[in-house]
This record gives sequence, structure tokens and C-alpha cells, in this order.
Amino acid sequence: MASKADSKQDTSKSKSQNSETENQNLDSLLELLQGDLSSIDPAAGLEAVDEWYSIVHKSKDAESKELADSLKELKQLLKGGKASGHEIGEALIHVGDRTMDVASDSDKELKATLQKLGKQLTKVGNSLGKAEDQENIDSINTLTESLDEDLESVDVDAATAAIDLWYGIFAQVRR
Repeated sequence: MASKADSKQDTSKSKSQNSETENQNLDSLLELLQGDLSSIDPAAGLEAVDEWYSIVHKSKDAESKELADSLKELKQLLKGGKASGHEIGEALIHVGDRTMDVASDSDKELKATLQKLGKQLTKVGNSLGKAEDQENIDSINTLTESLDEDLESVDVDAATAAIDLWYGIFAQVRR
């Protein structure tokens, strides 16, 4: 029959192995986010969010529950396929903020990784919004340049598409 000391040692080993696995999963996610985001396979991105969600949703503390909820929202945006860069960016920033909250209460082994991950998520979220803004600005500039030319030579379909895009941008700003 196992003694209490053996039982405590087994529990300690189990927690250490879980912590090591969690840290490896977080390191993999961090590595994924530090690469070229445009080359990330959407299925791999969803899988990474799923793995992270499976780690944090079991936790009892409020910060981890909030992080799990934020990850669930991010997953829904990614799965839907219709979210704008701004929407995904805002969700990533929110996940980054929640990650930093969780990091502040984590043990030493996870704290540094979670802090790096939180900062990287916020950085990626901000860059997505800026990239989408730049695309919109370029599109508006193209439209205004074409209107400065001879209006008879303007491609009506291209101009209409640009105006629709412009309208969509203003509609998002009003929300």
C-alpha cells in the first residue's frame, strides 16, 4: 500500500508534468504568433486556440474563466470566416489582456511565457487593425485618384466596388 508521502510525490510529479505540457503548448502558440501570420493555416490556428482553451477552461479562478470566454469568442470569429481584421484584432487584444491577467497570478514556470504570449497577442491584434486600415486607405486613395482623371475612362464596376467598400468602412465606424 502506498504511503501518504508517495501519494504527495505522485501528485507533485503529475502537477509538474501538467505544467510542463502547458508551458510547451504555450511556447508552441507563441512561436506560431511570432511567425508570418498570413502563412498560418486556419485549421492550425483554430487547433491552437482549442488547445489553449482546453488548458484554461478547467481552471477555477476568475481570470482563467475570463480568458477561456475570450478564447471561445475568438474561435467563433475565426470559424465564422466573415469577421473583419478589426474584429479579430480586437478579440486578440482582449485575449492578450486576459492572458496578462492570468500571468500575474501564475507560478514562475508559466509567468514569463504567459507574459510574452499576452504581449504578442496584443501586438498581433494591433497590427491586424492597422493592416486593414491601410488596405482601406489605399482603396480610398485609388478611388479618389480615379475620380481626378477623365470620368469617362473610369471603370464603373471598379468605382462602384470602391464606393461600396468606402460605405462599408463608414458603416463600421458608426457602430
